[in-house]
Amino acid sequence: MNKKNYSSLEVIKETFGKSEDFYLPLLLINSPNLVFTLIIGFFQVSYPNLAILSLLSFVSVIVSSWYTTASYIYCYKRLNGQNITVQRAFRDSLSKIINMFIAIILTFLFIIIGLLLLIIPGIYIGVRLNLTFYVIAVENCSVLDALKRSWRLTKGNSNFVFATLLLMGLGIIIAIFIMSFIMGAILAIILGDTETLKVVSNLLGSVLGYLFVPIYFIIIAIIYDRLNYGNNLAE
Repeated sequence: MNKKNYSSLEVIKETFGKSEDFYLPLLLINSPNLVFTLIIGFFQVSYPNLAILSLLSFVSVIVSSWYTTASYIYCYKRLNGQNITVQRAFRDSLSKIINMFIAIILTFLFIIIGLLLLIIPGIYIGVRLNLTFYVIAVENCSVLDALKRSWRLTKGNSNFVFATLLLMGLGIIIAIFIMSFIMGAILAIILGDTETLKVVSNLLGSVLGYLFVPIYFIIIAIIYDRLNYGNNLAE
């Protein structure tokens, strides 16, 4: 396999260029993410019951399998110049929810095992398997084949994938921190009460995180497009 030279900055630039057209539909598709995050956050603060939190977390993973698949399908269709609606993306994702759920669990376990061995192996595995979910959404393959496909696509390009996601991730974290600090300071003046401020701050953090979710899906789609085309690995 030929190793290509890809630019992380070019991918990030293209990501923001696509955001104008992709952002709102992806935000709508991922609205269940915000709902579950807020619900879980509320119970963590107000009713810290382990059984309830575990059940909510499990249900959220199942639901996330649906909207994650729908998000990637939407990105793939739009990047390839095809018309697709939010409703169509959800419909097309129905047949792939089970595979996506299994892939999420397996990938999580592989990364945890890697982190337990040492931190670096966990990060490496996470990078190499990063395209698994996208492959399941856009290619007709099994979970095992999707894992293998992601491993092949990122072979020789793991530094590019890691650097791109790291740069974007740091940018998002800094943006959220600045926004949270400014809005938190304003809320502290308005609310005053410490407990109320704590709850509102948690909710605010969830909302701000949700607002950046579409960026992640777009950048993964563009990375896949780069590697799939450059490595000539299309099935």
